[in-house]
Amino acid sequence: SLNPKAAIAWMARGGSADFTKLRGSIGTGIRPPGAFDLAFTDNPSLKPERSFSTELGVEQAFAGGQGRAEAVAFFNNYDDLIVAVGSFRESSRYTTDNISNARARGFELSLGGAHRVAPLRDLNLQARVSYTWLDSEVLAVDDDETAPPPFSVGEPLLRRPRHQFSAELTGTTGPLTMFFTGGARSRVLDVEPSFGTFGGLHYADGFNTWNAGASWHVRRIGDIFGRVENLFDESYEEALGFPALGRRATIGIRIAPGR
Repeated sequence: SLNPKAAIAWMARGGSADFTKLRGSIGTGIRPPGAFDLAFTDNPSLKPERSFSTELGVEQAFAGGQGRAEAVAFFNNYDDLIVAVGSFRESSRYTTDNISNARARGFELSLGGAHRVAPLRDLNLQARVSYTWLDSEVLAVDDDETAPPPFSVGEPLLRRPRHQFSAELTGTTGPLTMFFTGGARSRVLDVEPSFGTFGGLHYADGFNTWNAGASWHVRRIGDIFGRVENLFDESYEEALGFPALGRRATIGIRIAPGR
């Protein structure tokens, strides 16, 4: 199967550390039927799922190249998605077919940079924040006005949050490195955890979670490190029905002889 892709970039303002770059890409994608799709169907003409994607972006460096901002818009269309159209009355009658369609579009914004804080023993700080807005939608199946059950036309795709945010702050001074990272997402549509789509669709709540840690470099030995994950002991589920671990701490040593 031929799946062409093309990309182009143009330096609208280059020649210095503070540049402006425009870029774009277009391409097709393919996902062959998986083992489940093939093993439990009597459809010999099952085809791969197809996608068509376009992306447009602009990148701006500033402050002598120490800072960088980026904005990207994307548009994805999915065709020939594989869905179950048979029943479980007899295993040989379970059928899958390429009739479902969907789309996803949105934009990503990010801002990052580095800064040296001289009064604090030459503390080097690096920070980055990013935000993604996503509009995904289930479309009608081919030659019909409805979506495959239990989905409805216009519903978001599974586990695709409309809003997603992440942040990262790293500081280095001498042998000490510290970090603080985390992120948040809005609620997502998910399947019933025990029976999948046959158990119906439900919304999983949004959440935010944060981590912190530090490491100390010891010459000729390696690094002594510690970190705390889920710093504020948030109760959340990335996938519906599967609770994430609570606050947890790790202390260790990373040995690299000779460094």
